Amino acid sequence: MNCNTPSMISDQQGLPLSAAKRPHPPGITAMPGGRPVHVLLMDDDDAIRTLGKEALTMLGCRVTCADDGAQAVDAYRQAAAAGSRFDVVVLDLWVPDGMDGHMALQRLLKTDPDLKAIAWTGRPGEPELSEYLKLGFRAAIAKPCTMKELAEVITHVLNQ
Repeated sequence: MNCNTPSMISDQQGLPLSAAKRPHPPGITAMPGGRPVHVLLMDDDDAIRTLGKEALTMLGCRVTCADDGAQAVDAYRQAAAAGSRFDVVVLDLWVPDGMDGHMALQRLLKTDPDLKAIAWTGRPGEPELSEYLKLGFRAAIAKPCTMKELAEVITHVLNQ
């Protein structure tokens, strides 16, 4: 990981945290039966994807990553075919060189109309972020975010 890469994990004031300074976060409530929440995380940026996986793992989740929407759709379908499923899907809205979160969501909703998806973007204030419910997302979160915010949005979506 490049030291100059900004962290998507931040403190309460939104300041990026180094790995050494990250607080122990509140966990995400486990699924019924005590199994960990299984999250599919899609982001085209390697550093953000790595940090996102690290944050979600620290929150107690089991995480599968995808580089773009096409890879996320494939991972979701493969998991379903194997008798497994993702509890929540976090999709980057902007993927310049691949399938973005909007298109991936539409394909995933055809496979699973009850999909619990979260819009994830580094461009807060875009109309899509405020209109995420109309697009089929259950919630939205802007990057960078705190681990507490990430835990809260996932817990909110799981409890819907």
